[in-house]
Amino acid sequence: MNPFDQQWRTANAMRRADLTIDDVWLRYFSMGGTADGVAVASYLHGLIMLDALQRDLLTYAVEELTTSSPPGRKPDRPADHPDDQGHSSSVDIRHPGPWPILRVRVTDMFDPWEAERHRKASLQRTGLLTAEGDERFNRFTRAARDTFNVNSSTISLITGTEQIIMSLAGDLGRDLSREMSFCTHTILHDQALVIPDATKDDRFRTNPLVTGQPNLRFYAGHPLTGPGGWRIGVLSLLDLQPRTFTQQDHHTLKAITNHVQAEILAN
Repeated sequence: MNPFDQQWRTANAMRRADLTIDDVWLRYFSMGGTADGVAVASYLHGLIMLDALQRDLLTYAVEELTTSSPPGRKPDRPADHPDDQGHSSSVDIRHPGPWPILRVRVTDMFDPWEAERHRKASLQRTGLLTAEGDERFNRFTRAARDTFNVNSSTISLITGTEQIIMSLAGDLGRDLSREMSFCTHTILHDQALVIPDATKDDRFRTNPLVTGQPNLRFYAGHPLTGPGGWRIGVLSLLDLQPRTFTQQDHHTLKAITNHVQAEILAN
Protein backbone atom coordinates (compact mmCIF):
# COMPACT_ATOMS: atom_id res chain seq x y z
CA MET A 1 0.00 0.00 0.00
CA ASN A 2 1.14 3.55 -0.70
CA PRO A 3 2.62 4.76 2.64
CA PHE A 4 0.71 8.04 2.50
CA ASP A 5 -2.53 6.20 1.86
CA GLN A 6 -1.77 3.86 4.77
CA GLN A 7 -1.10 6.88 6.99
CA TRP A 8 -4.41 8.54 6.11
CA ARG A 9 -6.41 5.32 6.43
CA THR A 10 -4.94 4.65 9.88
CA ALA A 11 -5.81 8.15 11.07
CA ASN A 12 -9.28 7.94 9.56
CA ALA A 13 -9.88 4.56 11.21
CA MET A 14 -9.00 6.16 14.54
CA ARG A 15 -11.44 9.00 13.98
CA ARG A 16 -14.27 6.71 12.94
CA ALA A 17 -13.73 4.50 16.00
CA ASP A 18 -13.30 7.56 18.26
CA LEU A 19 -9.91 6.34 19.50
CA THR A 20 -7.46 8.68 21.21
CA ILE A 21 -3.82 8.97 20.22
CA ASP A 22 -2.95 8.01 23.80
CA ASP A 23 -4.73 4.65 23.52
CA VAL A 24 -3.20 3.89 20.14
CA TRP A 25 0.32 4.77 21.29
CA LEU A 26 0.01 2.54 24.37
CA ARG A 27 -1.16 -0.42 22.26
CA TYR A 28 1.53 0.27 19.65
CA PHE A 29 4.22 0.49 22.34
CA SER A 30 3.07 -2.80 23.87
CA MET A 31 3.49 -4.40 20.42
CA GLY A 32 7.14 -3.34 20.24
CA GLY A 33 6.82 0.09 18.62
CA THR A 34 9.87 2.29 19.17
CA ALA A 35 8.73 5.79 18.09
CA ASP A 36 8.07 8.19 20.95
CA GLY A 37 4.69 9.74 21.65
CA VAL A 38 5.43 13.01 19.84
CA ALA A 39 6.60 11.18 16.71
CA VAL A 40 3.54 8.91 16.69
CA ALA A 41 1.16 11.83 17.24
CA SER A 42 2.89 13.81 14.49
CA TYR A 43 2.64 10.85 12.11
CA LEU A 44 -1.06 10.46 12.85
CA HIS A 45 -1.53 14.18 12.16
CA GLY A 46 0.24 13.83 8.80
CA LEU A 47 3.34 15.81 9.80
CA ILE A 48 6.02 13.13 9.40
CA MET A 49 6.46 9.74 7.78
CA LEU A 50 7.59 6.73 9.82
CA ASP A 51 9.39 3.68 8.47
CA ALA A 52 7.42 0.69 7.22
CA LEU A 53 7.70 -1.37 10.41
CA GLN A 54 6.46 1.45 12.66
CA ARG A 55 3.63 2.26 10.23
CA ASP A 56 2.51 -1.36 10.19
CA LEU A 57 2.62 -1.63 13.98
CA LEU A 58 0.43 1.47 14.29
CA THR A 59 -1.99 0.07 11.72
CA TYR A 60 -2.16 -3.23 13.65
CA ALA A 61 -2.66 -1.34 16.92
CA VAL A 62 -5.61 0.58 15.49
CA GLU A 63 -7.08 -2.59 13.97
CA GLU A 64 -6.89 -4.38 17.32
CA LEU A 65 -8.53 -1.47 19.11
CA THR A 66 -11.26 -1.01 16.49
CA THR A 67 -12.05 -4.73 16.60
CA SER A 68 -13.15 -4.23 20.18
CA SER A 69 -15.04 -1.00 19.42
CA PRO A 70 -18.85 -0.89 19.67
CA PRO A 71 -20.80 -2.12 16.61
CA GLY A 72 -21.01 0.39 13.82
CA ARG A 73 -17.88 2.28 14.92
CA LYS A 74 -15.43 0.41 12.76
CA PRO A 75 -14.29 2.57 9.82
CA ASP A 76 -15.26 2.04 6.21
CA ARG A 77 -12.52 1.22 3.74
CA PRO A 78 -12.47 4.27 1.47
CA ALA A 79 -11.51 3.74 -2.14
CA ASP A 80 -8.69 5.58 -3.82
CA HIS A 81 -9.61 8.55 -5.93
CA PRO A 82 -7.79 10.68 -8.52
CA ASP A 83 -5.46 13.39 -7.32
CA ASP A 84 -7.13 16.63 -6.25
CA GLN A 85 -7.21 19.35 -8.87
CA GLY A 86 -6.65 22.98 -7.97
CA HIS A 87 -3.93 25.17 -6.54
CA SER A 88 -1.82 22.35 -5.14
CA SER A 89 -1.39 18.87 -6.50
CA SER A 90 0.51 15.66 -5.84
CA VAL A 91 1.45 12.29 -7.19
CA ASP A 92 2.49 10.87 -3.84
CA ILE A 93 -0.71 10.88 -1.80
CA ARG A 94 -4.13 9.60 -2.78
CA HIS A 95 -6.50 9.85 0.15
CA PRO A 96 -10.23 10.51 -0.11
CA GLY A 97 -10.65 13.64 2.01
CA PRO A 98 -9.26 16.15 4.49
CA TRP A 99 -7.04 14.98 7.32
CA PRO A 100 -9.07 13.55 10.22
CA ILE A 101 -9.26 15.52 13.49
CA LEU A 102 -8.00 13.22 16.24
CA ARG A 103 -8.54 13.28 19.99
CA VAL A 104 -5.75 13.25 22.56
CA ARG A 105 -6.09 13.12 26.35
CA VAL A 106 -2.50 13.96 27.27
CA THR A 107 -2.03 17.25 25.46
CA ASP A 108 1.76 17.09 25.69
CA MET A 109 1.63 14.02 23.42
CA PHE A 110 0.69 16.30 20.56
CA ASP A 111 1.86 19.81 21.33
CA PRO A 112 2.56 21.65 18.04
CA TRP A 113 5.42 23.49 19.73
CA GLU A 114 6.98 20.19 20.80
CA ALA A 115 6.57 18.84 17.28
CA GLU A 116 8.30 21.95 15.92
CA ARG A 117 11.12 21.45 18.42
CA HIS A 118 11.61 17.92 17.11
CA ARG A 119 11.58 19.23 13.52
CA LYS A 120 14.24 21.85 14.26
CA ALA A 121 16.37 19.28 16.09
CA SER A 122 16.17 17.05 13.00
CA LEU A 123 17.43 19.94 10.85
CA GLN A 124 20.33 20.56 13.23
CA ARG A 125 21.33 16.89 13.12
CA THR A 126 21.74 17.00 9.34
CA GLY A 127 24.54 19.58 9.61
CA LEU A 128 23.13 21.26 6.49
CA LEU A 129 22.94 24.75 7.98
CA THR A 130 26.67 25.09 7.24
CA ALA A 131 26.52 23.42 3.82
CA GLU A 132 25.92 26.51 1.64
CA GLY A 133 27.63 26.16 -1.74
CA ASP A 134 28.05 22.39 -1.43
CA GLU A 135 28.48 21.03 -4.96
CA ARG A 136 26.69 17.82 -3.99
CA PHE A 137 23.49 19.85 -3.84
CA ASN A 138 24.28 22.53 -6.44
CA ARG A 139 24.30 19.93 -9.21
CA PHE A 140 20.68 19.06 -8.42
CA THR A 141 19.41 22.65 -8.40
CA ARG A 142 21.15 23.18 -11.76
CA ALA A 143 19.58 19.99 -13.08
CA ALA A 144 16.12 21.04 -11.87
CA ARG A 145 16.42 24.54 -13.35
CA ASP A 146 17.60 23.23 -16.72
CA THR A 147 15.16 20.30 -16.86
CA PHE A 148 12.12 22.48 -16.23
CA ASN A 149 13.51 25.58 -17.99
CA VAL A 150 12.58 27.86 -15.09
CA ASN A 151 14.25 31.04 -13.86
CA SER A 152 15.58 29.37 -10.73
CA SER A 153 15.72 26.27 -8.59
CA THR A 154 16.57 26.30 -4.90
CA ILE A 155 17.14 23.97 -1.99
CA SER A 156 15.98 25.80 1.11
CA LEU A 157 16.07 24.90 4.79
CA ILE A 158 13.29 26.01 7.14
CA THR A 159 14.49 27.04 10.60
CA GLY A 160 12.25 28.29 13.39
CA THR A 161 12.10 31.79 11.91
CA GLU A 162 13.69 31.76 8.46
CA GLN A 163 13.95 30.16 5.07
CA ILE A 164 17.67 29.73 4.37
CA ILE A 165 18.83 29.08 0.81
CA MET A 166 21.39 26.26 0.86
CA SER A 167 21.69 25.94 -2.92
CA LEU A 168 20.59 28.27 -5.73
CA ALA A 169 20.67 27.90 -9.50
CA GLY A 170 19.39 31.07 -11.19
CA ASP A 171 18.70 34.62 -10.11
CA LEU A 172 15.57 34.07 -7.98
CA GLY A 173 15.77 32.93 -4.40
CA ARG A 174 17.02 34.50 -1.20
CA ASP A 175 16.84 34.05 2.55
CA LEU A 176 13.42 35.08 3.84
CA SER A 177 11.33 35.19 6.97
CA ARG A 178 9.04 32.19 7.27
CA GLU A 179 6.05 34.51 7.00
CA MET A 180 7.01 35.40 3.39
CA SER A 181 8.23 31.97 2.34
CA PHE A 182 6.22 29.74 0.03
CA CYS A 183 8.29 26.81 1.31
CA THR A 184 6.83 27.21 4.80
CA HIS A 185 3.54 26.04 3.29
CA THR A 186 5.24 23.16 1.46
CA ILE A 187 6.62 21.52 4.62
CA LEU A 188 3.13 21.33 6.12
CA HIS A 189 2.31 18.44 3.78
CA ASP A 190 4.01 15.36 2.41
CA GLN A 191 3.29 16.09 -1.24
CA ALA A 192 4.53 18.60 -3.76
CA LEU A 193 2.97 22.06 -3.61
CA VAL A 194 2.38 23.54 -7.07
CA ILE A 195 1.24 27.14 -7.66
CA PRO A 196 0.66 27.60 -11.42
CA ASP A 197 -0.05 31.35 -11.04
CA ALA A 198 0.45 32.98 -7.65
CA THR A 199 -1.72 35.97 -8.61
CA LYS A 200 -4.72 33.61 -8.78
CA ASP A 201 -4.06 31.78 -5.51
CA ASP A 202 -5.72 33.32 -2.46
CA ARG A 203 -2.93 32.11 -0.20
CA PHE A 204 -0.19 33.94 -2.10
CA ARG A 205 -1.70 36.69 -4.25
CA THR A 206 -0.88 39.37 -1.61
CA ASN A 207 2.57 38.01 -0.78
CA PRO A 208 5.24 40.73 -1.26
CA LEU A 209 7.17 38.37 -3.55
CA VAL A 210 4.14 38.37 -5.86
CA THR A 211 2.94 41.98 -5.58
CA GLY A 212 6.47 43.41 -5.76
CA GLN A 213 9.94 42.33 -6.82
CA PRO A 214 10.67 39.76 -8.10
CA ASN A 215 6.97 39.45 -9.16
CA LEU A 216 6.99 35.70 -8.69
CA ARG A 217 4.29 33.81 -10.56
CA PHE A 218 5.06 30.08 -10.66
CA TYR A 219 6.20 27.91 -7.76
CA ALA A 220 6.61 24.17 -7.33
CA GLY A 221 8.22 22.68 -4.26
CA HIS A 222 8.73 19.20 -2.86
CA PRO A 223 9.49 18.70 0.86
CA LEU A 224 12.76 17.19 2.06
CA THR A 225 13.03 15.23 5.29
CA GLY A 226 15.69 14.84 7.94
CA PRO A 227 16.28 12.25 10.67
CA GLY A 228 13.03 10.89 12.05
CA GLY A 229 11.11 11.84 8.91
CA TRP A 230 10.66 15.50 9.92
CA ARG A 231 10.25 17.95 7.03
CA ILE A 232 13.22 20.28 7.16
CA GLY A 233 13.42 21.87 3.73
CA VAL A 234 12.24 22.05 0.13
CA LEU A 235 13.51 21.59 -3.42
CA SER A 236 11.80 24.39 -5.35
CA LEU A 237 11.22 25.64 -8.88
CA LEU A 238 10.58 29.39 -9.39
CA ASP A 239 9.55 31.34 -12.47
CA LEU A 240 8.32 34.83 -13.37
CA GLN A 241 5.71 33.46 -15.77
CA PRO A 242 2.65 31.32 -14.97
CA ARG A 243 3.15 27.69 -15.95
CA THR A 244 1.29 24.41 -16.13
CA PHE A 245 2.65 21.34 -14.37
CA THR A 246 1.90 17.92 -15.81
CA GLN A 247 1.81 14.51 -14.18
CA GLN A 248 5.14 13.76 -15.84
CA ASP A 249 6.53 16.98 -14.35
CA HIS A 250 5.47 15.71 -10.92
CA HIS A 251 7.34 12.47 -11.47
CA THR A 252 10.45 14.29 -12.69
CA LEU A 253 10.47 16.66 -9.72
CA LYS A 254 10.04 13.69 -7.39
CA ALA A 255 12.95 11.87 -9.06
CA ILE A 256 15.31 14.84 -8.56
CA THR A 257 14.04 15.24 -4.99
CA ASN A 258 14.93 11.59 -4.31
CA HIS A 259 18.54 12.28 -5.29
CA VAL A 260 18.67 15.31 -2.97
CA GLN A 261 17.08 13.25 -0.21
CA ALA A 262 19.73 10.57 -0.60
CA GLU A 263 22.49 13.15 -0.14
CA ILE A 264 20.78 14.50 2.98
CA LEU A 265 20.58 11.03 4.51
CA ALA A 266 24.22 10.38 3.65
CA ASN A 267 25.35 13.71 5.10
